[in-house]
Amino acid sequence: MRSPIAAHSRNLVVATAAALAVSSGAANATVAASNYYVSTFADATGGYNRGCAATYNYGNTFGQGAAFIIDSGSNAPCAHPVAHFNGQTLVTTGTEDHSGKLKAANDSSVLTTDNGSYSATATASADLKTGKVHLYGTSVGFGSFTSIAHLNDTLHFTVRGASASTVTLIPVRFSFDGKLIDGSDPAHSSATLMWGFGFGNASAAEFGYYGAAYYAPPRDPAFIFPETTPSQVAGWQSYNFASYSPTDTRFTGIYAITGASATIPIGFNFEIQGNGLTLDYTHTGTIGVGNVQGVTYTSDSGVFGTGGSTSVPEPAALALLGLGAATLVAARRRRV
Repeated sequence: MRSPIAAHSRNLVVATAAALAVSSGAANATVAASNYYVSTFADATGGYNRGCAATYNYGNTFGQGAAFIIDSGSNAPCAHPVAHFNGQTLVTTGTEDHSGKLKAANDSSVLTTDNGSYSATATASADLKTGKVHLYGTSVGFGSFTSIAHLNDTLHFTVRGASASTVTLIPVRFSFDGKLIDGSDPAHSSATLMWGFGFGNASAAEFGYYGAAYYAPPRDPAFIFPETTPSQVAGWQSYNFASYSPTDTRFTGIYAITGASATIPIGFNFEIQGNGLTLDYTHTGTIGVGNVQGVTYTSDSGVFGTGGSTSVPEPAALALLGLGAATLVAARRRRV
């Protein structure tokens, strides 16, 4: 099912999540360089034949914006918007910008064959303003798809009236939901899903061997994560999964910052792959930062949190976790 580019994408997800987890060093550390970007990747391919991937800020073309490439790992250009080879027609569409500085991007790759033996479609989008990513993939026969989206920004927090020792708790969250629809030949269909979320020196992830997998029996007949809760979670003051499955995951974490200001990177990476079925995550994938009294932030992108869908109600988040967070918040307010 996997092309060389698909294998490379797994490595990128791992590397990016790891970088997010350590980039701030400490909760109140200053990031050396301002940073934001969106990245999308949509690849439709079939059997042992190569397909075409539509990408933005992805892999070896990171920072260069749009690229339409043959999915051989060589980054060789693919005829765009329509290519025809090996009895296949491949249509690629998406963001055409080459600055690499856009705050929203989308890509699509569609494959059909001359004899109708297989087909595949992959789409991906990411938007920093809304804090959302959307993925979709479907294939028939030996067609396969890979769809990936990344959101990354740097946030600069200011805590009104705080001293150098003041501890402030910030609620953050991510969520996604979707569905798997098996195809006409479930005995040969398969799917994987991976994600990674980072905020400062805290992270949560399911990637590599921990991602969700679905294969024909007897391997993995159910589309589930291998753990009841992910083991790759670290750096949070406290956290909670309100739900945890490949089709519905909702996470809230409490992050502690010290002092009157802090610069913190935030990022979310989401990936699906499959063949012989459909994975629909077109109404999903959201990250957000909660509202805390006396706390404001700006972003390097200038748009994060302004799209009306990235807010996290502070009381609900703290009540959900119920792990002493309210006590620390009260201590901070007494010092203000």
